Order: sequence, then C-alpha cells, then structure tokens
Amino acid sequence: MKRLPSAAALLGLWLALWGEVSVANLVSGALVVPVVLRLVPEQRDHRVHPVAAVRLLVVFVGRLVTSSV
Repeated sequence: MKRLPSAAALLGLWLALWGEVSVANLVSGALVVPVVLRLVPEQRDHRVHPVAAVRLLVVFVGRLVTSSV
C-alpha cells in the first residue's frame, strides 16, 4: 500500500506518454507498472538541494532559449 501513489503516478505517466486513454493502454500500463516498481528500491534517502535545483533550472532555461534562437 505504500507504493500505491507511485503506481498511480506511473500509470498516469504511461497514459500521458501514449497520448490517449484506451483499454489497451490501461492494461499494458497495469502490466508494466509492477515490473518497474520491482526494479526501483523501496527506501530512498535522497534530498533535494534547493540552490542546486534552481541552478539546474536556470541552466536548462538558458540553453532552451539559446537553442530556440
């Protein structure tokens, strides 16, 4: 039950990547999500560093604008 939100998010991502909600996409997503969740370790001790996240966002937007010009 701890992974239910993660499973729902992955299923939503699966449907978004396919671009439409259909029975076939739901079934295939329901088959793929448990496999993906088994590959990911359950305990995560990651921390988000706000300064590094803002720096990454600035670099990303800068390169996005540069590539568009």
